[in-house]
Amino acid sequence: TLDTAIRETEALIGKLKVVKQGLLHDLLTRGIDANGQLRPPQSEAPQLYKESPLGWIPREWDVQSLDKITATPICYGIVQVLDYVSSGVPVLAIRDLLGDYATGIHRTASSIDLAYPRSRVKPGDVLLSIKGTIGRIGMVPPHFLGNISRDIALIRPTSGIRSQFLAQMLRSPIGQTIIKQAQVGTTRAEISIAPLRKLEIAFPDVKEQVRTEEILESADIRLEEEQAKLNKLKSQKIGLMNDLLTGRVRVTPAVAQTEA
Repeated sequence: TLDTAIRETEALIGKLKVVKQGLLHDLLTRGIDANGQLRPPQSEAPQLYKESPLGWIPREWDVQSLDKITATPICYGIVQVLDYVSSGVPVLAIRDLLGDYATGIHRTASSIDLAYPRSRVKPGDVLLSIKGTIGRIGMVPPHFLGNISRDIALIRPTSGIRSQFLAQMLRSPIGQTIIKQAQVGTTRAEISIAPLRKLEIAFPDVKEQVRTEEILESADIRLEEEQAKLNKLKSQKIGLMNDLLTGRVRVTPAVAQTEA
């Protein structure tokens, strides 16, 4: 029974992920109108769209290069963080972008951090891995204060661009394709800051960004709920197997006959 529930939940999670990817594509190419509805495709309502360097986009959207929508120049972080200093300044590495921004963070000497004031992060900053692992996206949470390593670029949006929307855009297949345009190197991939600053992305106004975030957040919450359910089922199965195989819980003849 548990195995069946686990398989069904895994299948549902797979479907939800596919649905979210399709929804993400529609939101980032067609957007949402003032009534909260997805705009019809360009092929059905060409009057709602305009041509741009990125192709057809909604008429209300603007194409801007990253350096035009950032409050501070895009930059990378500390070149050499050196040894761990327990009382030092936290420095984020690529592996931390998908973490909780608290566990296992490297700390560098305060003197090293002082040499890189430009890359000290603030809550809401969008972070992009630019060396080795390309295109991993993170967003600095309110509780983190510190710096970043050389392998990460700091993108601090202006007031007209919401951090969550920018992060979702850059994580999407569309954003990842755009990011690859700034990639150099074949043996060890890397993104240079100069071409990164010139990358162009299409943005709606702030109200539409908020509506987009809300829809994607609802999809994420549903996925998290199903993932929590799956984790619970797997935990129950492990606990039950342990009880049965160690004899702490006996299977009665009636139960055994029912199971058979």
